[in-house]
Amino acid sequence: MEENRISQFSIYPNPARDILHLKVNKKITNKTFHIFSLEGRMIKSITLADQTNTIDINGLKPGCYFLIAEGSATRFIVQ
Repeated sequence: MEENRISQFSIYPNPARDILHLKVNKKITNKTFHIFSLEGRMIKSITLADQTNTIDINGLKPGCYFLIAEGSATRFIVQ
């Protein structure tokens, strides 16, 4: 299981198909995460309640996306 870590959160697997698992530090629990396309268009917003969450990315077209929250960002790929 490959994991991307940028400061306050990590995602796996990457690349992903239908589900993206997100693990966050307590500091950013109950915050909103945004998924952006490479063109800068916001695709989806997710508010986290727990330290580990599952994000449904089934409707996303294959390509690269950014997950951004609390000044941290990571890139993920949908296959």
